[in-house]
Amino acid sequence: MVFKDRQEAGERFADKLKSFKGDSGVVVFGILRGGIVVAEAVAKKLSLPFSGIVVRKIGAPGNPELAIGAVSGEGVVFWDEEIISDLRISRREREELLKEKEREREERERLLGIKIPDMEGKIAIVVDDGVATGSTAIAAGMFFKKKRAKKVVLATPVIAKDRVSYMEKYFDEVVYVDAPEFFYAVGQFYRDFPQVSDEEARNLLKSK
Repeated sequence: MVFKDRQEAGERFADKLKSFKGDSGVVVFGILRGGIVVAEAVAKKLSLPFSGIVVRKIGAPGNPELAIGAVSGEGVVFWDEEIISDLRISRREREELLKEKEREREERERLLGIKIPDMEGKIAIVVDDGVATGSTAIAAGMFFKKKRAKKVVLATPVIAKDRVSYMEKYFDEVVYVDAPEFFYAVGQFYRDFPQVSDEEARNLLKSK
């Protein structure tokens, strides 16, 4: 399945979340930056409040595109121990990478003016434009568990088939439209897939 763009993807798969429509105890969170466009479309269609969450992927030394983990704030970090073991990444290397990514995450959070509301006893719907490896989504989910949300839902238009059961270990519910077996990059499932600028993200967050 190929979506026209992130906006259309959000509008199309919002129906899969209609049981949450208008519930004051539910907040939709888009993973910055691409996820915020999808989240806004979902929240608008379901009459739900929405915000963003800044998560930074931690890439492998010498291969930054290969995710070995992700950081989402308040000391919440997800490490993919299997990949780390395979690559023999030292504790010191991990600490250095984490420090750098946490600094980047804090700067972007300040730039976008994001304030996470009190989520204790509420439901957090974590939205991204696609899930390939899942590291950033897992870090976001762990963050809301720490914030004592009573339920954390992962919602995405498209997720790699071999990731579905893996993500179900970290989320109370995983909602998606398509789970293709051959998944190379999120962008292959969108006809129009531009980078989302900080300005666009700020404007969407202001419109909430």
